[in-house]
Amino acid sequence: LDGESLDLDLLKEVVEAASPVKITFHRAFEQLSDPFDALLQLKRFSEIDTVLTSGGNRPERFGLMGRLVAEAAPEIRILAGGGMTMDLMRELHSRSGVRDFHFGTAVREGKRLDGKVLPGQVSQLRQILESLM
Repeated sequence: LDGESLDLDLLKEVVEAASPVKITFHRAFEQLSDPFDALLQLKRFSEIDTVLTSGGNRPERFGLMGRLVAEAAPEIRILAGGGMTMDLMRELHSRSGVRDFHFGTAVREGKRLDGKVLPGQVSQLRQILESLM
C-alpha cells in the first residue's frame, strides 16, 4: 500500500515477478480508504484472483462483505478470514454470500497458530461448507 491506497507501481512489479502464478491480495485490504475503487484497480491484473480480508469477522460488516463479493465478481473472489469460526462462517455465508473462507486457529490444537492442524476439525468444516453450497 501507499498510505490508504494501492501502490500500483509496486503491485505491477510484484505481479510481473510472480507471473503466471495467481495472486491473493492480502489483508492489507482493510487499510484501504476506498475498497471498491481498489477492487476496480485490482481487476486490471488478471493474475489477482482473490482478496483475503478479515472484514467478515464482525457481524456489523456483513453488508459490506456482500457488496464486496458482488463488486469483485467474477474476476476476484473474496476470501473471508481473520478469526473465522464455524458459526461465523455459517452466518457470514447466509447474510453476505461469501463462499470462500480462510481458517487458522479454528482448526488447530489449542486454537493456537502454532498448534497442530486437527483433521477432525477440517473434516467438520468441509461438511459444513458442503451443506452451505
